[in-house]
Amino acid sequence: QLEFLSLSANPLESIDAELFSKLASLKELHLEELPGVTQLEPGTFPQSLENLYLSNSVFLNNTPGGLFKGLTKLQLLYMENAQLSSLSDAEGGLLFEDDLGELKVLSLSLNPGLVNAISANSFEALKKLNSLFLESVGLSRLEADTFSGLDQLERLVLSGNALSSLDADSFKHLANLKELFLDNNQLKAVEAGWFESTSLS
Repeated sequence: QLEFLSLSANPLESIDAELFSKLASLKELHLEELPGVTQLEPGTFPQSLENLYLSNSVFLNNTPGGLFKGLTKLQLLYMENAQLSSLSDAEGGLLFEDDLGELKVLSLSLNPGLVNAISANSFEALKKLNSLFLESVGLSRLEADTFSGLDQLERLVLSGNALSSLDADSFKHLANLKELFLDNNQLKAVEAGWFESTSLS
């Protein structure tokens, strides 16, 4: 009947793919600060999960495809400071599969290696995403369709990046956005009428 489990900040060297297989009621799992774990096998996470915390770990870049497959109930996913350099899995497939269609909160903050990985349609499968955290990921520009598919997004955090200009087309898919964080960027001017030219007004 276990619903919450944290194994964070332990000197673990590996996590067996069957470790959580019998935890059919597990809703929240913390696997943060595990520098000794360099890879996870697909199917490691129980399909009952709603909240998953994987920050400050290194295994995400080395994991085969399908890591999040079957997690149709997942609503919150934190992968901050996880040395991510790509939004694809180790086999070149999309990291965010259609199975994550119920995800509401995603944080990729503090992953400067993502600077060239966030591009058009990166998050298109996450139709119900409500909050997206992209703080300090090295972004200097946003492509027109970066946020394509995120019609339900209400909070977007782009703090601590290197954005020097804002293209109205970058925000055209965000009709429901209520909170936008652009602090600590390199913006030198925001032209009058900019908000009217987006879907934000």
